Amino acid sequence: MEYNSRTQVLSFTKTPRTFLILDGQHRVFGFKKAKARLRVPVVIYNGLRKAEEARLFIDINTKQRPVPNELLLDIKRMAETETDVEALLRDVFDLFEKEEDSPLLGLMSPSTRSRGKLSRVTFNTALRPIWNTFAGNPADVVYHALSSYLHVWLPVLRKNGAEKNVSNPTLFRAIILLFPATAERVSDRYGEEYTVQHFAEVLEPFFSRLKKADLRRPGGSPVALHDTFKKAMESGFSIGRGR
Repeated sequence: MEYNSRTQVLSFTKTPRTFLILDGQHRVFGFKKAKARLRVPVVIYNGLRKAEEARLFIDINTKQRPVPNELLLDIKRMAETETDVEALLRDVFDLFEKEEDSPLLGLMSPSTRSRGKLSRVTFNTALRPIWNTFAGNPADVVYHALSSYLHVWLPVLRKNGAEKNVSNPTLFRAIILLFPATAERVSDRYGEEYTVQHFAEVLEPFFSRLKKADLRRPGGSPVALHDTFKKAMESGFSIGRGR
Protein backbone atom coordinates (compact mmCIF):
# COMPACT_ATOMS: atom_id res chain seq x y z
CA MET A 1 0.00 0.00 0.00
CA GLU A 2 1.40 3.40 -1.03
CA TYR A 3 0.17 6.99 -0.76
CA ASN A 4 1.30 9.70 -3.19
CA SER A 5 1.02 13.01 -1.32
CA ARG A 6 1.50 15.03 -4.51
CA THR A 7 -1.44 13.43 -6.35
CA GLN A 8 -3.28 12.47 -3.16
CA VAL A 9 -3.79 8.96 -4.51
CA LEU A 10 -3.69 5.79 -2.43
CA SER A 11 -2.68 2.69 -4.40
CA PHE A 12 -2.69 -0.93 -3.37
CA THR A 13 -2.54 -4.39 -4.91
CA LYS A 14 -6.06 -5.64 -5.58
CA THR A 15 -6.05 -9.03 -3.93
CA PRO A 16 -9.04 -11.01 -2.56
CA ARG A 17 -9.50 -10.65 1.22
CA THR A 18 -6.98 -7.82 1.42
CA PHE A 19 -9.33 -5.63 3.50
CA LEU A 20 -11.41 -6.44 6.56
CA ILE A 21 -14.35 -4.19 7.42
CA LEU A 22 -14.27 -3.52 11.15
CA ASP A 23 -17.24 -1.17 11.22
CA GLY A 24 -19.76 -0.05 8.58
CA GLN A 25 -20.66 -3.32 6.85
CA HIS A 26 -24.23 -2.15 6.24
CA ARG A 27 -23.05 1.15 4.77
CA VAL A 28 -20.68 -0.65 2.42
CA PHE A 29 -23.52 -2.93 1.33
CA GLY A 30 -25.68 0.13 0.68
CA PHE A 31 -22.93 1.82 -1.35
CA LYS A 32 -22.55 -1.37 -3.39
CA LYS A 33 -26.25 -1.17 -4.26
CA ALA A 34 -26.03 2.51 -5.23
CA LYS A 35 -26.57 3.29 -8.92
CA ALA A 36 -24.33 6.36 -8.86
CA ARG A 37 -20.62 6.58 -8.08
CA LEU A 38 -20.02 8.12 -4.67
CA ARG A 39 -17.01 9.48 -2.82
CA VAL A 40 -16.98 7.90 0.64
CA PRO A 41 -14.66 8.89 3.51
CA VAL A 42 -12.94 5.89 5.14
CA VAL A 43 -10.24 5.18 7.71
CA ILE A 44 -7.72 2.49 6.75
CA TYR A 45 -5.38 0.74 9.17
CA ASN A 46 -2.42 -0.92 7.47
CA GLY A 47 -0.30 -3.79 8.72
CA LEU A 48 -2.31 -4.69 11.82
CA ARG A 49 -1.96 -8.10 13.45
CA LYS A 50 -5.10 -10.20 14.04
CA ALA A 51 -4.97 -9.40 17.77
CA GLU A 52 -4.77 -5.66 16.99
CA GLU A 53 -7.72 -5.94 14.59
CA ALA A 54 -9.73 -7.76 17.25
CA ARG A 55 -8.92 -5.13 19.91
CA LEU A 56 -9.87 -2.34 17.49
CA PHE A 57 -13.18 -4.10 16.74
CA ILE A 58 -13.92 -4.31 20.48
CA ASP A 59 -13.08 -0.63 20.98
CA ILE A 60 -15.28 0.47 18.09
CA ASN A 61 -18.26 -1.57 19.26
CA THR A 62 -18.05 -0.84 22.99
CA LYS A 63 -16.74 2.73 23.29
CA GLN A 64 -18.78 4.53 20.65
CA ARG A 65 -21.08 7.08 22.25
CA PRO A 66 -24.67 7.23 20.97
CA VAL A 67 -26.34 10.48 20.01
CA PRO A 68 -27.59 12.14 23.26
CA ASN A 69 -31.29 11.61 23.97
CA GLU A 70 -31.63 15.38 24.37
CA LEU A 71 -30.52 15.88 20.76
CA LEU A 72 -32.82 13.12 19.52
CA LEU A 73 -35.80 14.83 21.16
CA ASP A 74 -34.76 18.11 19.58
CA ILE A 75 -34.53 16.48 16.14
CA LYS A 76 -37.80 14.53 16.30
CA ARG A 77 -39.76 17.63 15.33
CA MET A 78 -37.78 17.96 12.11
CA ALA A 79 -38.25 14.25 11.42
CA GLU A 80 -42.01 14.59 12.09
CA THR A 81 -41.95 11.57 14.41
CA GLU A 82 -43.08 13.27 17.64
CA THR A 83 -46.06 11.92 19.56
CA ASP A 84 -48.69 14.43 20.67
CA VAL A 85 -47.35 14.35 24.21
CA GLU A 86 -43.76 14.86 23.04
CA ALA A 87 -44.84 17.82 20.90
CA LEU A 88 -46.66 19.46 23.80
CA LEU A 89 -43.77 18.82 26.20
CA ARG A 90 -41.41 20.39 23.68
CA ASP A 91 -43.61 23.49 23.43
CA VAL A 92 -43.82 23.80 27.22
CA PHE A 93 -40.05 23.35 27.54
CA ASP A 94 -39.48 26.04 24.90
CA LEU A 95 -41.72 28.47 26.80
CA PHE A 96 -39.75 27.91 30.00
CA GLU A 97 -36.55 28.45 28.04
CA LYS A 98 -37.56 31.66 26.23
CA GLU A 99 -40.27 33.53 28.14
CA GLU A 100 -38.92 36.53 30.06
CA ASP A 101 -41.09 35.75 33.10
CA SER A 102 -39.97 32.11 33.23
CA PRO A 103 -38.76 30.96 36.67
CA LEU A 104 -36.32 28.68 34.80
CA LEU A 105 -34.95 31.31 32.42
CA GLY A 106 -31.27 30.57 31.77
CA LEU A 107 -31.58 27.12 33.33
CA MET A 108 -32.74 25.14 30.28
CA SER A 109 -30.51 23.15 27.93
CA PRO A 110 -32.50 21.88 24.91
CA SER A 111 -29.98 19.74 23.02
CA THR A 112 -27.35 18.56 25.51
CA ARG A 113 -26.87 17.67 29.16
CA SER A 114 -25.28 20.62 30.88
CA ARG A 115 -24.30 20.83 34.55
CA GLY A 116 -26.61 23.14 36.47
CA LYS A 117 -29.29 23.13 33.77
CA LEU A 118 -32.42 21.14 32.96
CA SER A 119 -32.26 19.09 29.78
CA ARG A 120 -35.29 18.09 27.74
CA VAL A 121 -34.92 14.51 28.99
CA THR A 122 -34.95 15.56 32.67
CA PHE A 123 -37.83 17.99 32.06
CA ASN A 124 -39.92 15.42 30.17
CA THR A 125 -39.19 12.71 32.75
CA ALA A 126 -40.43 15.03 35.49
CA LEU A 127 -43.66 16.01 33.71
CA ARG A 128 -44.76 12.67 32.26
CA PRO A 129 -46.03 11.17 35.57
CA ILE A 130 -48.37 14.15 36.12
CA TRP A 131 -49.36 14.72 32.51
CA ASN A 132 -52.97 13.62 33.04
CA THR A 133 -53.33 16.61 35.37
CA PHE A 134 -53.31 18.92 32.35
CA ALA A 135 -56.04 17.00 30.49
CA GLY A 136 -55.35 18.20 26.97
CA ASN A 137 -54.69 21.87 27.79
CA PRO A 138 -52.49 23.80 25.33
CA ALA A 139 -48.87 24.57 26.09
CA ASP A 140 -49.48 28.16 27.25
CA VAL A 141 -52.00 27.03 29.89
CA VAL A 142 -49.63 24.34 31.16
CA TYR A 143 -46.78 26.85 31.24
CA HIS A 144 -48.80 29.45 33.14
CA ALA A 145 -49.82 27.01 35.91
CA LEU A 146 -46.40 25.40 36.28
CA SER A 147 -44.60 28.74 36.06
CA SER A 148 -46.74 30.24 38.87
CA TYR A 149 -46.10 27.14 40.98
CA LEU A 150 -42.33 27.19 40.46
CA HIS A 151 -42.13 30.93 41.13
CA VAL A 152 -43.35 30.18 44.65
CA TRP A 153 -40.61 27.61 45.18
CA LEU A 154 -37.68 29.84 44.15
CA PRO A 155 -37.59 32.17 47.19
CA VAL A 156 -37.93 29.16 49.50
CA LEU A 157 -34.96 27.46 47.85
CA ARG A 158 -33.02 30.73 48.01
CA LYS A 159 -33.82 31.17 51.72
CA ASN A 160 -32.53 27.65 52.45
CA GLY A 161 -29.34 28.03 50.41
CA ALA A 162 -30.58 25.62 47.75
CA GLU A 163 -31.45 27.95 44.87
CA LYS A 164 -29.06 26.19 42.47
CA ASN A 165 -30.72 22.86 43.25
CA VAL A 166 -33.83 23.78 41.27
CA SER A 167 -32.07 22.11 38.32
CA ASN A 168 -31.14 19.04 40.39
CA PRO A 169 -33.05 16.16 38.72
CA THR A 170 -34.14 14.60 42.02
CA LEU A 171 -35.40 17.82 43.56
CA PHE A 172 -36.99 19.10 40.35
CA ARG A 173 -38.88 15.85 39.81
CA ALA A 174 -40.06 15.75 43.44
CA ILE A 175 -41.29 19.34 43.19
CA ILE A 176 -43.18 18.56 39.99
CA LEU A 177 -44.69 15.40 41.51
CA LEU A 178 -46.18 17.59 44.26
CA PHE A 179 -47.85 19.87 41.72
CA PRO A 180 -51.15 17.94 41.25
CA ALA A 181 -51.93 17.87 45.00
CA THR A 182 -51.05 21.56 45.27
CA ALA A 183 -53.05 22.55 42.20
CA GLU A 184 -56.05 20.61 43.54
CA ARG A 185 -55.99 22.66 46.74
CA VAL A 186 -55.72 25.87 44.74
CA SER A 187 -58.68 24.77 42.64
CA ASP A 188 -60.76 23.96 45.74
CA ARG A 189 -60.12 27.41 47.21
CA TYR A 190 -59.93 29.69 44.21
CA GLY A 191 -61.34 27.85 41.22
CA GLU A 192 -59.21 27.69 38.10
CA GLU A 193 -57.07 30.69 39.09
CA TYR A 194 -53.55 29.22 39.24
CA THR A 195 -51.69 32.37 40.21
CA VAL A 196 -48.45 32.87 42.13
CA GLN A 197 -50.39 34.35 45.04
CA HIS A 198 -52.80 31.43 45.27
CA PHE A 199 -50.03 28.83 45.12
CA ALA A 200 -48.12 30.79 47.77
CA GLU A 201 -51.11 30.82 50.14
CA VAL A 202 -51.66 27.08 49.74
CA LEU A 203 -47.97 26.20 50.16
CA GLU A 204 -47.10 28.56 53.01
CA PRO A 205 -47.92 26.09 55.83
CA PHE A 206 -46.10 23.32 53.95
CA PHE A 207 -42.96 25.40 53.49
CA SER A 208 -42.82 26.12 57.23
CA ARG A 209 -42.51 22.36 57.85
CA LEU A 210 -39.86 21.67 55.22
CA LYS A 211 -36.42 20.59 56.36
CA LYS A 212 -33.48 22.53 54.94
CA ALA A 213 -31.52 19.30 54.48
CA ASP A 214 -34.14 17.90 52.10
CA LEU A 215 -33.65 20.88 49.82
CA ARG A 216 -29.87 21.14 50.07
CA ARG A 217 -29.21 17.39 49.86
CA PRO A 218 -32.16 15.91 47.93
CA GLY A 219 -30.57 12.47 47.49
CA GLY A 220 -31.11 10.21 44.50
CA SER A 221 -34.79 9.22 44.71
CA PRO A 222 -37.42 11.73 43.55
CA VAL A 223 -40.20 9.38 44.67
CA ALA A 224 -38.82 9.18 48.23
CA LEU A 225 -38.35 12.96 48.36
CA HIS A 226 -41.88 13.48 47.06
CA ASP A 227 -43.20 11.20 49.81
CA THR A 228 -41.37 13.39 52.33
CA PHE A 229 -42.94 16.50 50.79
CA LYS A 230 -46.38 14.89 50.76
CA LYS A 231 -46.19 13.96 54.45
CA ALA A 232 -45.11 17.51 55.31
CA MET A 233 -48.04 18.90 53.34
CA GLU A 234 -50.61 16.62 54.98
CA SER A 235 -49.30 16.75 58.54
CA GLY A 236 -50.68 20.22 59.25
CA PHE A 237 -54.31 19.47 58.33
CA SER A 238 -57.02 19.81 60.96
CA ILE A 239 -60.80 20.39 60.80
CA GLY A 240 -61.62 24.07 60.69
CA ARG A 241 -58.33 25.11 59.12
CA GLY A 242 -59.09 23.92 55.61
CA ARG A 243 -56.75 21.94 53.44
